[in-house]
Amino acid sequence: FRFGAAKAGLKKSGRTDFALIVADTPASAAAAFTANRVIAAPLIVDKENLRATGGLVRVVAINAGNANCAAGQPGLAAARATCEAAAEIFECLPEEVFPSSTGIIGVPLPVEKLIAVLPALAASLGSEFDHFQQVAQAILTTDTVEKTAFARFEIDGPDGTPQEVRVAALGKGSG
Repeated sequence: FRFGAAKAGLKKSGRTDFALIVADTPASAAAAFTANRVIAAPLIVDKENLRATGGLVRVVAINAGNANCAAGQPGLAAARATCEAAAEIFECLPEEVFPSSTGIIGVPLPVEKLIAVLPALAASLGSEFDHFQQVAQAILTTDTVEKTAFARFEIDGPDGTPQEVRVAALGKGSG
C-alpha cells in the first residue's frame, strides 16, 4: 500500500485535506455504513462500487473540510468525478475507487480542487510510516488527536515457513 496527503484548499486552516491510500493490485475491502436516513454522497457511491467489484478496492480517496453530505445530485456527481479522476491516474476501474468525505455538511464539494491536486499527490505517495501519518493528519477536522494503530505478527505461509503480516489502521472522530 502507498499513502499520502496534499493541500487541496478545502480547509480554511490551509492544512492538508486530501489523502489517498492506494493498493497497487486490487485489495479485499469491507465497510460498515451508517443506518442514518441521511447518507452522504460518497457512501452511496461506495456501496455501489463495492457491489460492482465484489468488494475489491484499489484507491481510497479521502477529503476533509467538506462532508459532501446533503448536497443532492451535485454531491453524487462530485463523488463520481473523484472516482473517474483517480481511476484514470491509477489505471483502474472507477468502481475500484472508494471516495470518502468528512467535514462541513450541506456545502457543495468543490471537486475540481481535488482533481487539480490529484496528479501531484499521486506522484508523492510512499509506503513509509510518515506517508501513512500524512493520511491520519489530513483527515482531522474537529478531532484533537490522530487515531492510528499498528501490529505485526507471523503466520505459517503456504509452504509452512513463517510469513510476517503487518496491519495498520486509522480512524477519525471527535465524539
